[in-house]
Amino acid sequence: MSLTVRLLVCLSVISMAFAIVPVDWPEQFTVQFASNITTVMAPPVFPTANTMWYDFSIEKQRVDHGAGSYECVKFYNSDLPCTIWFTPDGLYRQLTAPFPAGQPECCLDMTEIKASPPDWARKTDPLPTYKGVDTDIYSGTKNNHWIFEATDPTTQKGCHEYKQVVDGALKGRPLVFTFPVQDGMQDYHFDPKSMVIGQPDSSLFALPASCSNADGSPYMCPQPVRKE
Repeated sequence: MSLTVRLLVCLSVISMAFAIVPVDWPEQFTVQFASNITTVMAPPVFPTANTMWYDFSIEKQRVDHGAGSYECVKFYNSDLPCTIWFTPDGLYRQLTAPFPAGQPECCLDMTEIKASPPDWARKTDPLPTYKGVDTDIYSGTKNNHWIFEATDPTTQKGCHEYKQVVDGALKGRPLVFTFPVQDGMQDYHFDPKSMVIGQPDSSLFALPASCSNADGSPYMCPQPVRKE
C-alpha cells in the first residue's frame, strides 16, 4: 500500500470518528431505567426500577425514582420513592411520606437545573469524545460510547459517559448515562426496548399543589443535611 493510500485511509478513519456523534433524543418519549448498579458489578447488586417521561415541546422532564435509589437517599435523605421534575423554573422534588425531619412534601430545589434539549449530547462544550464501540457490562448490549471531559479538572470527579445502542431496530436509543460519583450507583441504565416515542400524558408534568406558595410562587426547598 502506497504512502498516499495509507494517508487517505487514516484520514478517512479520523473523519468517520469525528462524524460519529450521539443521536438526538426524540422530542417526546417515555423510558424505563435501572440505577443503584455499581460499575464493578460486585455483589450484592440491587437495581432499582425508575421511569423517565420527557416532553421538550413544553421543556419538561419527569423522573420517578424507586425506593432506595441513590438520588433519593443521597440528596433528600429518604429511603422511599421520590419524584423530580425538570421545568423551566428549575428542578422540583417530591418526597414520599413520612418525610425526613424538616422537609416538606414538594419544593423547588435547584433553579439552575432544567430539562435538557433533545440535542444536548452533541452540543456540549467541550464536545464529547467518541471512544468507539463496546459492549455494556450490565446489559450486554453493543453500543457507541462517548466521554464528556470534565470542564474543571480540579474537581477530581471524573467524567460523565454516555452510550447508545449501535445497531439494529433500537439503533440510537439511549443505553447508559453515568455520573462520576459513588462507583456507578447514580448511573442511568436505560432499557431501550421500553422506550415509547410519543407525547406522555400531560398530567404527569402537573406539579402537586404543595410545590407552590399561597400566591402561586414556587415553594423553595430548605437545604437538607447531606448524607456522606
